[in-house]
Amino acid sequence: MQKNNLLQKIEAIKNKEKAKYQIDPTKCKGCDLCKKNCPAGAIEGNFREPHKINNDLCLSCGSCESVCPFKAVSCVNP
Repeated sequence: MQKNNLLQKIEAIKNKEKAKYQIDPTKCKGCDLCKKNCPAGAIEGNFREPHKINNDLCLSCGSCESVCPFKAVSCVNP
């Protein structure tokens, strides 16, 4: 996890807001690792196609970011 992302998560916690995640479609290869590791089933997409995160379902746990080998998932300020 990058320091900047950690600071964004801490700020979100301070503000009692959920951190939001996004997938960069130019980096996502559709490998399904994030989708398989998401405990909330918040990641949608077909194999070998860029995926998307449904932030209404997302728990903000960060598992998608930690498993992505392409660094396509990032935490964005809520």
